Amino acid sequence: MLAGLGMMGIASALYGIVVLIIGRIEPGGNQAAIDAELLASTSSLPQALLLLGVVGLFAPIVEELVFRQIPFGSLQQHLPTPLAFVLSTLPFSLMHVTSVQEWPLAVFYVGSAVAFSIAYLVSNRNILVPVAVHVLWNGTGTAFQLLTHAFR
Repeated sequence: MLAGLGMMGIASALYGIVVLIIGRIEPGGNQAAIDAELLASTSSLPQALLLLGVVGLFAPIVEELVFRQIPFGSLQQHLPTPLAFVLSTLPFSLMHVTSVQEWPLAVFYVGSAVAFSIAYLVSNRNILVPVAVHVLWNGTGTAFQLLTHAFR
């Protein structure tokens, strides 16, 4: 699990480097919706907790089942592991990047998908490991963003 979190840090660092090189990124539809939801949630504690539950707990569980457990496991039965790895990583990444303006986010999401997939493989396909990494990553990031927006 620590290796997965470390790889998530590397994915974030690579994304940060891309942003430094190209400058500010205009948020596309996906990121703009997340930002609007964060801003709205800071006005009420119940809303903030609901957002934290959805983004920090529910979404990682669903995404790991839908993008790791089901396709990766199925593809591995019929294809070599590296090909199954790539084919299950791309849809996760593409789902999170909804416009051409957000292309630098693809660096982060591909890195995230790789980290989650490696955590899945290293743990002998125990889906709880990438779920835990994903929950910790999303949960702490969302909590930090909520607190940052609340004290502006």
